[in-house]
Amino acid sequence: MEKRNIYIIIGAGAILIVLIVLTIVLGPKKQQTDQNIQTDQQTEQQIEQLSSQTAIGKQLPSPTSGSTLEEAAKGFYNWYISHPDALGSGDYKKSPYLSAEYKETMSGFVIRGDHLSSDPVLTCAGLNPPKNIRTQREVYDNTKQMAYVLLQENVEQVRPLYKFIFTKVNQVWLIDDIRCVL
Repeated sequence: MEKRNIYIIIGAGAILIVLIVLTIVLGPKKQQTDQNIQTDQQTEQQIEQLSSQTAIGKQLPSPTSGSTLEEAAKGFYNWYISHPDALGSGDYKKSPYLSAEYKETMSGFVIRGDHLSSDPVLTCAGLNPPKNIRTQREVYDNTKQMAYVLLQENVEQVRPLYKFIFTKVNQVWLIDDIRCVL
């Protein structure tokens, strides 16, 4: 009976030692993770403050009730490429052209850091977005609840680069996705 008690005490001691070691090793990592989260939140707040305090680039033109989908696509495109950092600054969140779902998609690009190495919205097959573009006529689906506009470089006989997909939300057309069509 005495041997059994000794084995139980040794086993309990070994488990206790393992728990202490794990606590010591993993404790600082949790603390670092908490600090990283706080740092990320502080950085995000600073970016939002900077973008609201300074007028960066051109202001995004407001869509009018009479504007066409072509004008909306071209207006957003021109604003986006002229903005020094539409994603990083968070200014895309203020866009009256974008659906809530597409704003979430863009937020995902920012969270993952996709925007730091290249532009995940308008970089198409390794090509930088051209400065001078033109639109093709909008095309509606059968339900008239979705439509798209193709954008291409303003050169004759060039294939379209982008497909701006619109969806109707509360009787307002909003950009729901932007796709490369090359």
